[in-house]
Amino acid sequence: YPNPARTYVNVEVTSDIRQIELVNYLGQSIQTMEVSGKGVYRMNTTNLESGVYFIRLTDTTGNTSLERVTVTR
Repeated sequence: YPNPARTYVNVEVTSDIRQIELVNYLGQSIQTMEVSGKGVYRMNTTNLESGVYFIRLTDTTGNTSLERVTVTR
């Protein structure tokens, strides 16, 4: 949240996550954040163009999940 995002997106993690990665629609990594478990993490989106992006969450065992976020200007 917020979604759509303008200057930042908060990623609320409720499980033991080790990495949060922001990727574009081509799967290219835009921003990576190493984290340690549960919490709310803020990712800066001010330098991104308007469009659809994905947040890839990776847990301690290497499993990943994707969440969609839209950036608007």
